[in-house]
Formats: sequence, C-alpha cells, structure tokens
Amino acid sequence: MNSRERIISALNHRETDRTPIDLGGMASTGISAFAYKKLRKALGLPVGKIRICDTDQLIATVELDVLERIGGDVVYLSLPKPGTSDATAWKEWVLHDGTVVEIPDDFNPIESKDGGYEVYRNGVLTGKMPADGYYFDQVHFPFQDAQDPQDLLDLSFKLISDRDLDLLEERAKDIRGNTDYATILYCGSSIYNYGQGLRGHANFMMDLMINEPLAEALIVKILEHRIRTMRRYLDRLEKYVDIVECSDDMGTQKALQISPTLYRKWIKPAHAELFKTAKSYGKFVFLHCCGAIYDILPDLIEIGLDIINPVQLSAAGMEPSKLKSEFGKDLTFWGGGCDTQRILPHGTPADVKAEVRKNTGIFGKGGGFVFCPVHNIQADVPVENILAMYEELGTLNGGSC
Repeated sequence: MNSRERIISALNHRETDRTPIDLGGMASTGISAFAYKKLRKALGLPVGKIRICDTDQLIATVELDVLERIGGDVVYLSLPKPGTSDATAWKEWVLHDGTVVEIPDDFNPIESKDGGYEVYRNGVLTGKMPADGYYFDQVHFPFQDAQDPQDLLDLSFKLISDRDLDLLEERAKDIRGNTDYATILYCGSSIYNYGQGLRGHANFMMDLMINEPLAEALIVKILEHRIRTMRRYLDRLEKYVDIVECSDDMGTQKALQISPTLYRKWIKPAHAELFKTAKSYGKFVFLHCCGAIYDILPDLIEIGLDIINPVQLSAAGMEPSKLKSEFGKDLTFWGGGCDTQRILPHGTPADVKAEVRKNTGIFGKGGGFVFCPVHNIQADVPVENILAMYEELGTLNGGSC
C-alpha cells in the first residue's frame, strides 16, 4: 500500500499493511517549533529555517524528509493559521531559544516591556505571549460588547484571495502529482469556537442560554461564511483533497463546555450543514474536538462524521477500549496514540513505548485508526521520548524509525 491507499483503507475500516501515521497533517497533530528543531537534529537532518504553520501555537510545518523517516502518510493543505494575506510572503523571526523560524509577513510580533511579545492588528492589541512563552493568547474579542443582532451589522468575513487559492492549488497539484501522501484540507470551519473568538468564551456560552436572538444571528452569519468558504476551496481543490478538516473544541477535562442539550439545539444543526457540504464533494469529514466529548459522539455520528480527533484519553469518559467498542464501527480514531499530558512529556522512553503499544493495539484492530499523539508534541517533550514513540511504531510496523 502507498500512503494514500493506507489512509483511505483505514477510513473505510479495513486493516492496513501497517499502522497509518500522521505528524503535521493538521494544526493539532503537529509539533512545536521548539521540539521540531530537536527532532530534526536527533534524526540527523539539517535544521534550516523552520516555517511556522500556526502562529498562535508556534507549530512547525513538518517537512517531507521527516515524514519519510517516521513513516508519515499525510500532508496538510492550508494557509498559515490564523491567516495571512499572502501565502508566499515570509520573513525571519527568532524564538527565545535562538531557533530561527519563518513567519507570515503580515504577522508582526512586537517585543513588550516584560520581555514577551504582543501582536497588533489595525492598531488593536489582539494577542500576547509572555517572556519565554510558547503560545500567543487571544486578548481581543471584537464583538464582546454586542447586545442584540443589530450590533453584528459590522461583522464581515474575508474570503481567501484568488492569488492565495492559486498558490494552494499549485501545492495541491504538486503533492498529488509527485507524492502518494493523503491530504487534509483546512479552510476555516469552526462554529462554536469562532463564536467564542468573536464574543469571548463566557459571553458566547451565556448567549446560548440567555440571549438567544444574538446567539442565533451570530451562528447564522458564521455558518453562511463557513459554507461559502468551504465551497470556494473545494470548487478549486476537490480532486486533490481526501479529507476536509473541521475544528470545534467543546470539551473540558471532565465534561462538555456546554450541555448536550445546548449542543443539540445550537451547534449540531450547524455542524450537520458543514458536514453535508463536505460530503457533497465526496470527502471524508474530520472533526478536531478536544476534551470529554463522549456524550455527543452519537450526535456527531448521526450527522455524518467520519473521523474524530484528538481522542483525549485523559479526559472523562474517553477510555480507549470503551470508545473502540461503542463507536469503532462508525468512527475513525485519528489520535489517541500516546497521551500528551503525562506520558509523552513526563514518562520514560519505556513508558512511551508501552503506551504506544497498548493504544495502537486497541484502536488499530479492524482498521479505523490513524496514529498520532493526543495533541501537538509540545516544546518541553524530551526528544528521547519522541524518538521512542516512532521507534515503537516502527517495531510494530515491522521496520524501524
């Protein structure tokens, strides 16, 4: 099997010649730029200038030479996140550990008085990273003071430019024509999280309970934009794309952020329309949704979800055997390969290998599994543990990293 065949077989719940592997196939199955530098060195590969694909999380673009070494099967089709006006305009920046990276030209971190960084857009402070930090946190919610639908009249959304779509198509053609990797397309898809980003987390959750006119107006606007955007991408890129990524974090460590009742009333209908749109192009639907989301997995299956990620094993109700037994015939588990809260950063290499062996054995039975850690490989993960993870996979797959 080649990589694309392996991924498609897994998604069709057929056992594959080896465990399919993803590193960097989307912005939550990747690796921090800080850790990526260490990984390239450990693999004996030149570091060069690491390109940042997600400026909020400082996630590295995983290069093909790394995928070849670890047996990766997937590549990402996306503009840099959270977005840039020109996908080919890049500039150098230096992380606090001295790592030289490339960031989008319109992303302009300014050093703050405390030694951290701030990001301004149109003169407004939108993001902050503390000194020696690893992430930029959103600090501005443009419609946090809205009270009713009239306050949303100025809400407008920008579509991908023709130039950027041309560039993305060039990359897609190159991947399809010159490699056998499967492809994941991200074209902006969150509903719930985007509402939080516009209103603020607490405000939007309260809207769903006590300000229904505002909540409804906002969700309608977001959904219309998301569908329009998805169609614009897929009208051009349909033949190069295997999977369409949607992302909406709705879980905490112990429970959903909102009740299942509120999810079913407000967010599920919007998700259903998004999934329906992707499926109208014949694509598998991937949902990134962190946390304890067991209670809504049947809802997601009902509306057509194919793939769930990140499979947060440490969250309530997310035990591997339980998930595979109850939902394995309907869902592909894309993740859950190694716990990223405790085992990968704080365990020994032997602990990591045992975790990989256990979870791969559970999720991989009968297909419906693509290996990646629960979430991005973080900056503080020892490189020995990263290597142990892929070495164990290599052993399970009958080869070596």
